[in-house]
Amino acid sequence: MWWEKYTYNAGDNVLTKTTPFIEDFDDGNHTGWSASGSWSAANGYMRNSVSGSWQAFWKTDTEADYEIRYSYYNENTSASGSHGFLHARWLSAGPRLVINMLPDRIVLREYNGSSWTYHATAWVTTEEATWYDVYAKLNGSNVEVWWGEKGGALSKIIDTSSVSLTTTERFRFEVAPSAQFRFDDIAIFSDGVKSTTTFTHNNGNEQTAMTVDGTTTNFAYEAWGRMTSRTRGSLAAQYAWRYGSLLAGVTSNFPGEAATVNYVYDGLQNRRLKQVNGTNYTWTRYDAKGRALADYSGGAGYWDIGGRQRSFHGGAEIEGSSPQTGTPSYYLRNHLGSVMATTNASKNIVASYQYTPYGEFLSESTTGDHATFGYTGHRLDRELNHYYAKFRYYNPSTMRWLSRDPLGMVDGPNVYAYVRGNVVRNIDSLGLYKGPPGKLCIDKKCDKSKLENYFYLPESLDHKNKPTQDDLLPVSQIEGDCVNVDGAYGPQGRIKIRNIGKCTIKCDNNGVPSQLHCRPPYTECDDKYFPKNPNKGKDDFPPSASRWIPGRFLW
Repeated sequence: MWWEKYTYNAGDNVLTKTTPFIEDFDDGNHTGWSASGSWSAANGYMRNSVSGSWQAFWKTDTEADYEIRYSYYNENTSASGSHGFLHARWLSAGPRLVINMLPDRIVLREYNGSSWTYHATAWVTTEEATWYDVYAKLNGSNVEVWWGEKGGALSKIIDTSSVSLTTTERFRFEVAPSAQFRFDDIAIFSDGVKSTTTFTHNNGNEQTAMTVDGTTTNFAYEAWGRMTSRTRGSLAAQYAWRYGSLLAGVTSNFPGEAATVNYVYDGLQNRRLKQVNGTNYTWTRYDAKGRALADYSGGAGYWDIGGRQRSFHGGAEIEGSSPQTGTPSYYLRNHLGSVMATTNASKNIVASYQYTPYGEFLSESTTGDHATFGYTGHRLDRELNHYYAKFRYYNPSTMRWLSRDPLGMVDGPNVYAYVRGNVVRNIDSLGLYKGPPGKLCIDKKCDKSKLENYFYLPESLDHKNKPTQDDLLPVSQIEGDCVNVDGAYGPQGRIKIRNIGKCTIKCDNNGVPSQLHCRPPYTECDDKYFPKNPNKGKDDFPPSASRWIPGRFLW
């Protein structure tokens, strides 16, 4: 299954983005679909009225090999003839390949123009007032069907290689005369039905235009390389900036966006206040490492902080005025730190999310509050559909930062591109450079009192231009087994640990450090890094021994 396809130029700019056809009916209409019978999408899903006749809606597509995912909801599972259908392949002459959704089974059958062939039947249990997901993959005579409750895991229920119909003119949803169904979140992965977005850039790698199916959005920048406007016809968003390329506020009349959003920061560039439409205030407090501790209500005045709204602790957020009595939601993350789902105290899924490679929502569902953090662990501002990463803001629809990299060309000449296009492996946790923070760990055999000559540079300090001895912290004071770092310093020199890197100080049976063991290929280091010159310590830190790249270690 492919979600999006991209092309790039030599400057790491995305030139085209090809996306599958996705329909969520959130706009309340079904424009672009052909239909027979009485259908409405007014409630954000496609629903038929019972009329005593067959009803259908469809799209033209002659690509017979494709993948499709959709959600359905049977409003009356006890009614006789309560059948829903997907004509996965359909010819006007009569032949068709059908996935039949009944209350107690899913059937794959084929009509050759005169008779039916039943390829497989999977017995399932469905309930009224419950959404279910179906995923089907068609490749010649091979067809797979997966099924499960919406937002949960899907199980393969049908797998056959005996389908005869291998051509099509359309895919078509249909319901029987006495049935009433809802359909939603239809995604078609087909070369015949797709959307292409093109991007235009200037010589400074600033993105100047984005065209989606003939509709163009234009972008403008000021002399410091910060975006000042985003326009599409009569729609416009204006961006204002503070000193240090901190986003001060946005005004917008784009649908789904807040009219005004303003921001206030502290001296460490942590965002202290978000003000939406002049009335909704969210204050945030942070720990010494710049991690959010809690959100509070309040007013517009500095330090006008009200009651606690939610608390953040490790992999959870707790709604309410007290962490002890509030309602917890626990994050389930992928390898990039993106929040894929949240669970409650009973381990039940409360919300689930899927993202495109660059962070747009592919799907999201919740029975409660949405997670505060999302793609790659960044805080989502739903009012403007962008992410806050401390030093910059990221727009997943343009796949770009709104301003230049404060560290300059540390990730190459393109100071707007997100992790140089390597979104499968890398993140940019602070808006400074690609690569999630590295980890420095201590072997359980180690006696921390014998690590007095070992130090690390915290990830929270990786924005400093020239690290010194005073920036280093003792490894012996690490709480727990591991800590996020930008690098480490030992008796023989220093090392950078990044790009999902992890290094562990190994010790002998007496608790004395013996070697530094690193996980390749993401960490640049040497197993012989620590052993020599055991008396060389922090006072011998040689800042001039090699050139520092801001925020990183270089040999």
